[in-house]
Amino acid sequence: MMKSSLPWEKPRLNLNQPPNPSGELEPLKMTEKPMTPSTPYQKGKLYAFDGKAFVELEPSDERKLPVTEEAVNAVKAVRKAAHQAIGLRPELSLCASAMLLAAAELPDIAQRVKALGQKIYGS
Repeated sequence: MMKSSLPWEKPRLNLNQPPNPSGELEPLKMTEKPMTPSTPYQKGKLYAFDGKAFVELEPSDERKLPVTEEAVNAVKAVRKAAHQAIGLRPELSLCASAMLLAAAELPDIAQRVKALGQKIYGS
């Protein structure tokens, strides 16, 4: 009785080595040392490739906050008004920070957050 050759019974090929012309399977060769980067990278750090190597990036103190398009337009309007008032065009982040700090002092800010949430999420 002839044994059928099933796909999972076939020997696996090592695609990282050139094919053996005799067709015989060779045992896999293990590397002498585990592959580790030459530079010790640290967990939690951010690196960028500069074309030659990975270099550590300095952490930024700036934060990105997703906001609505309506809020972005409000920041731009405040920026334009500040530009006209002081003669210099402030950065958007400065305008947004000033607006957030001023809003934090409003006595009804919690109700305004609730109202906006209901408007956006339709509850």
